[in-house]
Amino acid sequence: QSYLGALKDCLPGEETPSGPRESVFEFEDLQLLPLRDVAIMGGGNFTHQFSFTIGPVCFS
Repeated sequence: QSYLGALKDCLPGEETPSGPRESVFEFEDLQLLPLRDVAIMGGGNFTHQFSFTIGPVCFS
């Protein structure tokens, strides 16, 4: 199954400050876990490089 999620704090490229940023994914439905794939989508010209790290998982 596939699910689409969006980060609430995403801004268009012109408004995004440069440098490292951190986002937190929170799931109310544990059936959505584990994440097996992450797709980065957007519009416009993709001329910038980026990377991301998936850190530790916390179950509370």
